[in-house]
Amino acid sequence: MTSTATTIAAAVILAAGALAGTPAIASAVPEWDIEHYDDCMRGKDLSDPSERIAWTKKCCLDSGGVWNDSLGKCQSPPAQSATRPGLATRPGVITQTLEPTPVLGHPGLITQTLESVG
Repeated sequence: MTSTATTIAAAVILAAGALAGTPAIASAVPEWDIEHYDDCMRGKDLSDPSERIAWTKKCCLDSGGVWNDSLGKCQSPPAQSATRPGLATRPGVITQTLEPTPVLGHPGLITQTLESVG
């Protein structure tokens, strides 16, 4: 192999090893599919109020909604917080923050370098 091919092969092997050892972080944000809910509600004509409530709850949950018993209606799931717990610093994991440092010298040319902080 040439040195370029060897370098590429080594990079692929290292990347595959890094991915294999990294647990997947699920970022599924609950989302209410209102169109699915509406289609489900149109699919059944129930005259009995208790059957109608049971069917409405089923359509709500099947479409990703949250049933509110006190209001007797389907609602969108609560919004997620801005900080994701999967990104919290874990013991034994080395982290660093990179901040841009402007480089001056050429008027009209905007460049920056990243330096490790901490």
